[in-house]
Amino acid sequence: MLNADKCIGCDLSSVNLNGVDLSGVDLSNAILNNAILVDADLSGANLSGASLINADLSRANLRGVNLSGADLTNAILINADLTEADLTLTNLENADKEGAKFSETQLTGSFMPDDSGDKSASNVESQTRVHTDVVATLTCTTGAIPVPERTL
Repeated sequence: MLNADKCIGCDLSSVNLNGVDLSGVDLSNAILNNAILVDADLSGANLSGASLINADLSRANLRGVNLSGADLTNAILINADLTEADLTLTNLENADKEGAKFSETQLTGSFMPDDSGDKSASNVESQTRVHTDVVATLTCTTGAIPVPERTL
């Protein structure tokens, strides 16, 4: 099961991890479908290749987390902090991203279809979006993240 530092490929489907400190834990390729991670601390964790379908990550601390190649289809990310997270090639289809912070987040190749049904990756820039003082609300219909002009 889960020890202090890793749970690689483990099945934590439908587990209630509300408020749990999982910072720095290696959860690569783990199955967390329908898991409850509200207010959980996953900062610096490795969730690469993980399945988080229908997971509730509301208000979760996901700063610096590696979610590359993860599946967050229908995940709830309301007010989650994804600052400096790696979401390269991550599936965010139908994820609720309202109020989520995406400051300095890597979104290269992420799958975030817009409300019009466009399922191409073209609605997400294939580069890192860098901004320091803007919280991306992500409620626009284009599926793109509003970024200030000073973006690097």
